[in-house]
Amino acid sequence: TRQVCCKDAIAGKCTAFKKWHSVIMPEGGGQEQLLISFVCYVAISVGMAATASMLVVSLAPYAAGSGISEMKVVLGGFVIKKLLGTMTLLVKSVGLALSVGSGMSLGKEGPFVHVAACCANNVSRFFSKYKRNEAKKRELLSCAAAAGVAVAFGAPIGGVLFSLEEVSTYFPPKTMWRPSTAPWS
Repeated sequence: TRQVCCKDAIAGKCTAFKKWHSVIMPEGGGQEQLLISFVCYVAISVGMAATASMLVVSLAPYAAGSGISEMKVVLGGFVIKKLLGTMTLLVKSVGLALSVGSGMSLGKEGPFVHVAACCANNVSRFFSKYKRNEAKKRELLSCAAAAGVAVAFGAPIGGVLFSLEEVSTYFPPKTMWRPSTAPWS
């Protein structure tokens, strides 16, 4: 933006900031400048959205969509290969940034739940406790879902309640403190 580029300019004279139409067509005026700026904006937005969709289609199809319904399925006991893998995490993160940057209106709670669960799954691979025990891994994923919602809304208790009500089909009382402390860390 002009404010960021010209924050150190003296008396409002900034030569570093240039508009799209002045870069593409230095001479001209009126409607042509407006049209060039609009076309550049649309082209960049469409390019970012197309890049995000191509990443999802070609590299990680499980990165498509919200992620909450998939997490409900996984926490219900089903195993879906590659849903919580490293490639899904990378493509989901980059795709979200590109989609938001392109101007698309996206909900943040679903993708944050999916990204948090991918992170938890990838970290759990380093601990034998979670490798050997699927129930423990599901507890960790439930905590990750709570942390994802808590980060999205800035409400740690809301994240725990979401995990209790919506995502987890089985939630032992002894694990109550884990998702309630995960969003604060």
